[in-house]
Amino acid sequence: MRISSLTIENILSIEHAHIDFPEAGLILVEGWNYDTSSANGAGKTAIFEALAWGLFNQFPRAAAVSDFVRIGSKTSKVTVTLNTQHGKIEVERSRPKGFKATIDGAVLME
Repeated sequence: MRISSLTIENILSIEHAHIDFPEAGLILVEGWNYDTSSANGAGKTAIFEALAWGLFNQFPRAAAVSDFVRIGSKTSKVTVTLNTQHGKIEVERSRPKGFKATIDGAVLME
């Protein structure tokens, strides 16, 4: 099983992001916060927190899920796409409460 892509909407500092993960190699995540002229608060950790929430319904930090919705937004969504030997699995988790898992487009769970 391999993560092939991640789509994030309204999580922490990220309004919208789509990340494709290549089949081989390492991925460097870097960012710059132009408001503070530093790397802090650029959204690097938010990528991994969104991935954890999408797959496991838990954020690594101890906080309520509502604390991770981007300020000024009422909804958020994460979609994780996995390539497996059984097909393409998509896991979508959203706020307010929503969950959907599909395999090759067929709904597994809602």
